[in-house]
Amino acid sequence: MEDERNDLSEKDNILINLGDYQAVRNFSNEDAGKLFHTICRYGLGEEIGDLGDKLQVAFNFFKNRLDKNRKNWEKTRIERKKAG
Repeated sequence: MEDERNDLSEKDNILINLGDYQAVRNFSNEDAGKLFHTICRYGLGEEIGDLGDKLQVAFNFFKNRLDKNRKNWEKTRIERKKAG
């Protein structure tokens, strides 16, 4: 999966819902920036490194959605390949 995640020709975006912002709206700019970088690194298939507890909890909410969206995309991609 790691190699597929790095293939930007297949999937070059991530979806962040505005409703998720409510959970992190009180983060400092520094923590919000770290979270944003972590989300983007994960979406690109890069190592995210160790996060503090607060950032890890917040990231897990985003990670679950990113994983679900990726799984749906892979399913759609496979169906499209079969269809030609």
